Amino acid sequence: MFESSGAGITIHSPDQTLTIGLGSSPTGLHFGFSDSFKFHGYDLTAGDHIFSFSQLVIVERGLAVEKHFERNCTAKPTGARLAGFTGCSHEKRLIAFVGSTGSSFNPVFFQSYRLNSAGAGIYAEEIFKNGSLSTLESVHGHRYTALESAEWTPSVFRFSIGGGVLENVPRFDAQAQMRPKSWMQFAVGHNEIQANNGRQTEFFKYDSAQAAFLTRHFTIYGSAFEGQQRLSVFSGASIRLAGFDNQIGYFHTTREPRIITDNISKRVGIYEVSGFYSNTQGHQTFGIGGGIHTNRFTLSLNHQVLYNIALGVFQNTSTLNLSFRVHDATVSLGGLRDPTRKIRYNVFGNDYIQAGFANAPQQNIGLGGKYVAKGFVVDEHNKPIQGAAILLDKQELFSDAVGYFEAHIKHKSARVSVNVLEFAAPGEWELVSAPSTITAGEPARIVVRRVR
Repeated sequence: MFESSGAGITIHSPDQTLTIGLGSSPTGLHFGFSDSFKFHGYDLTAGDHIFSFSQLVIVERGLAVEKHFERNCTAKPTGARLAGFTGCSHEKRLIAFVGSTGSSFNPVFFQSYRLNSAGAGIYAEEIFKNGSLSTLESVHGHRYTALESAEWTPSVFRFSIGGGVLENVPRFDAQAQMRPKSWMQFAVGHNEIQANNGRQTEFFKYDSAQAAFLTRHFTIYGSAFEGQQRLSVFSGASIRLAGFDNQIGYFHTTREPRIITDNISKRVGIYEVSGFYSNTQGHQTFGIGGGIHTNRFTLSLNHQVLYNIALGVFQNTSTLNLSFRVHDATVSLGGLRDPTRKIRYNVFGNDYIQAGFANAPQQNIGLGGKYVAKGFVVDEHNKPIQGAAILLDKQELFSDAVGYFEAHIKHKSARVSVNVLEFAAPGEWELVSAPSTITAGEPARIVVRRVR
């Protein structure tokens, strides 16, 4: 289905991570290589390195040097201090990089990049108790970037502002968020960008507003986006009652047709059934499916009746997916029968091999924000588990030799999930207990059980 194939391998050691990827696609042969290691207190990456700031993504193939600094305090007059900016930074990070740069190419089978021009840059970030400051300066080819960003989070508010030049294009953005209760949040934003299409320079302005209410049994959200004489409205609701999960969505703009969607699913033990419905320009699309989910394998079958706007006809599409584990290897098989009755397929697999060096203590720390979330993974006998895959919001971590994990998160709390299928520890595992959320400063305890 992706018309690409390839393979990759990642080797983890206490102070080094080596990744190699090779594959082919309709655009040609692709190769990726990355070696990250520590050297005299510095974090070095030789090969491919992805670096992001604001809305810019830089892919560098060469050398990146990263340095972390401990808590540092600089005395300032009390009257000159802003709440949250006490003069004491909790963390400082400085990255310098040089090499050829370009765009990323990331199919599901391997990871590599398409590089175009030589470039270099430097990034600096300083995180305070309730705020952060960051700056990025880079040059690659004839494109220059100079961006500044600041964030301040007093109490239930979060304010952020950024601007500068992004690849020769001036831009400015600002956002304000408020979360008076854990189940209630609001946000407003403003963006400005100048663009030149070669013939004339255009100035774009966009404004947005969002609101959401989240509880255990229902979620209601809505947003409005205005810019370039166009108003777009998004809204939806999710209801979870008696084991059913029903999601309803609505989308409409002043220039596009109205779209209504509805997704419903029900899970009983290892079995799950689902269905969806959508209405676009009066044309209805629907589908039904189901599956079986166990710790050893997952099987799902879905059938959809889709309306092809280009051809003006309804078309049937069926998909079948099977994923299973053999010891520490995971294999996924997928098949699709398209409207032309052609069968398309994909195959994907990965394996974990634990060597002796994996038993050495190491700390797995993410760099997603200024709050620190941490916890321990143990079995039913309170024995620490190494290699457990923990997901904090969208950030994946692995527990170390004493079962410990730690990550920086953007907010005071984060959603927690445990992916037993991705454990680096040998054997098959199942979850016994885990909190639904983790709060910064309060260690979480996750209990798992080895079933084989």
